Amino acid sequence: MASLFTEVTPQYATAVTSANLLASAITPTKPEHWQAGIAWRSELCPSYALFDPCGDGPAVPDDNSSGLVYYRPVAFRVEDSCITRNVGFEIARVRRMAEAVTSAAMAHELWTGTATQAEPYDVPDGFGGTTADVTNAYLSGPTAEVISDAVADPMEALGLLEERARQAAGGQNVFLHVPNRITTQLGAQLRRVGNLIYTQTDAVVVADPGYDGSGPASGDDTPPGVWCYATGPVAAYVDPLTSIDAPDVTVDRRTNRRQVWAERMFAATFDPCCHFAIEINAPAA
Repeated sequence: MASLFTEVTPQYATAVTSANLLASAITPTKPEHWQAGIAWRSELCPSYALFDPCGDGPAVPDDNSSGLVYYRPVAFRVEDSCITRNVGFEIARVRRMAEAVTSAAMAHELWTGTATQAEPYDVPDGFGGTTADVTNAYLSGPTAEVISDAVADPMEALGLLEERARQAAGGQNVFLHVPNRITTQLGAQLRRVGNLIYTQTDAVVVADPGYDGSGPASGDDTPPGVWCYATGPVAAYVDPLTSIDAPDVTVDRRTNRRQVWAERMFAATFDPCCHFAIEINAPAA
């Protein structure tokens, strides 16, 4: 009896690149061995002091040096499985899916810090010892400074975020991290250039599907509204995809099923000296 179903070519997994994290982020040259961890001395939030060059007053800026910023890369994995008799099975399938979700996976980690919270690490303390249980900076993390009470107008919220972030950064450029449910309300108030979205004053608006709108952890049980964040520019480091498809590790002989994976290591970093959050009132139910 003929099969009732004929297998056809699926719609291939494809990422949407407009305004997502990977399209918006800066992609610096990757240093050798970056996968073991990276550190940098921030230039985003310098202090400055105004003075009269003909006067006698001191011109000593505040010392806002916070030392090195550390980041330990994390990874994500996509899996696919089939029966071993499926001769049409291809590792290319799982690689397409992994490529398609790369930005969303990175954005979810950047927003929630799920992986870094699960595996804190130690860093040098500058005095010959170590500081334990450090996590990467993430948007809903403890370095976020909440500004204002919740507001109802999304554009007002983004304006407040951009203002505070640019003040902290001394006028340098900033990124606004905004869930899709908010950016779709703003329409012509934002402008698109290629795959990027900007405010009218050139802050980059990142609207990635990996952003879930959750707020900073505060212990408050009140149902949250939708949160947005502002940081300095995000730098993204991405490894090539790695496939795990060797039969000796992917085939279960008991069930005659084969399971394969594609995985990728990445880093999505920002300078935590410039890190602000604001809540937009949730619409009435």
